[in-house]
Amino acid sequence: MTTSRKETATQSGALILLVLSHVFFLPVAGAFLPAEVLRLGTDNGLDTQTSYTVLGGIFLLLILLFHGLSFRMARARGENRLSVIVIAFFLLSLAALALFGIPSPLVAVVHAAGFVI
Repeated sequence: MTTSRKETATQSGALILLVLSHVFFLPVAGAFLPAEVLRLGTDNGLDTQTSYTVLGGIFLLLILLFHGLSFRMARARGENRLSVIVIAFFLLSLAALALFGIPSPLVAVVHAAGFVI
């Protein structure tokens, strides 16, 4: 006698990483890294502009890392629609970094709403 068990759909690892990076990792990095990078820069004799340039580079690397991993995971599982969504969020993150100097589009929307209100 065999029993059939319904298969439960598992969440994609790429989707989980994408959500975590946009809800947790990038906002936390945007909140705590600027103070640390500026403190380390002034302790080592760097001017503020150089510290901000280094900070922008770190944010860019974090954006590339999280979205690159999500994209590769989605492509490896054949989730083409999810890989397009990852690219869209990658572009949103780059726009948030270029316009507001923060790596998270979610925080950028909050800042933009604050400018409007």
